[in-house]
Amino acid sequence: MKKRLQELIKIPTDLLGLFQSKRGSGKKYLSFKVRPDTLSRKYVDEPIIYLSRSSGKLLRVSNNDLVTISFKNLRIPARVKIAGDRIIKPRHCQLNLLSVQALDIHPGNVINITPPESLVLLIDNSKSMLGLLEDKQQKIRAAKEAVETLIENKITLNENDFIGIVTFGQNKMIVNLTSDLESPLYKIYKIQAAGSTYMYGGIKSAIKVLREGVGMKRIILVTDGVPSSTGKEEILELVEKEAAGDIVIDTVGVGNHRLANDNIYSLNAYDEEFLETVSSLTGGQFTFVCDVEKFKKEFEKLAKAKRLFLPQKHMELEYDPPNRI
Repeated sequence: MKKRLQELIKIPTDLLGLFQSKRGSGKKYLSFKVRPDTLSRKYVDEPIIYLSRSSGKLLRVSNNDLVTISFKNLRIPARVKIAGDRIIKPRHCQLNLLSVQALDIHPGNVINITPPESLVLLIDNSKSMLGLLEDKQQKIRAAKEAVETLIENKITLNENDFIGIVTFGQNKMIVNLTSDLESPLYKIYKIQAAGSTYMYGGIKSAIKVLREGVGMKRIILVTDGVPSSTGKEEILELVEKEAAGDIVIDTVGVGNHRLANDNIYSLNAYDEEFLETVSSLTGGQFTFVCDVEKFKKEFEKLAKAKRLFLPQKHMELEYDPPNRI
């Protein structure tokens, strides 16, 4: 498989190995040990979590960002406050009184912290997306329905996420990141397919939008995977230079096996090997969809599939004997 990819995109073996070394962890949260609260000076009617600077950097959050904290079956949003590493050790945290009461926490308990996700939906709206899936549905229409499904699932999860939209085709659209997840829904139906597949420009724009994001950063690329304005090598170099190690790219191949007949330039085709390579560079995943129902089911999964970039040696925390705070 690796040899076939190298022949397809013409990149050296050592460079492909470098690409594949930068991966997401597959985890959507980190565990932190709770210490008695020594930083709160007054009662605040909002859950607060105090983290060290190094922990904030690991989670990619700053002062006043919102995260989701959970213990056993309880989950609540909490406002981040950053303290020095000498005040709070890395992988430790302090909670204010309201957070303690809401989660019924003891010193030494281990809680999970899920940072927000900044997600850009990168949608191919070139002419090739006018082709049909195996259930005879038009690709672009199916893509819009699937994106709607993802956003609705994100709203239900309520994890303080941000969503933006970028399209690449003749009718380019850029919707900057927003925490009002209902607002992108109104933009989706305006997407129309026409023109060439300017995938390089679409990925570059999506990365630029994510520069303003917080927490985990991800692009979901929905396309039939046949760039027409640049070669594949230029796209892979862009991903390696500006995304790998920082941004996860999940790729969704939209196509029709029965009508493609191994011709990747058919309006009903998709380029599986290329899309697998793009996703593998960043720890993302590739998915192929051939009908609307599978499209929607996969996007339900993608809504939940946050992934943190973690050091190779990731320390797992254990419970201490409980002592009431």
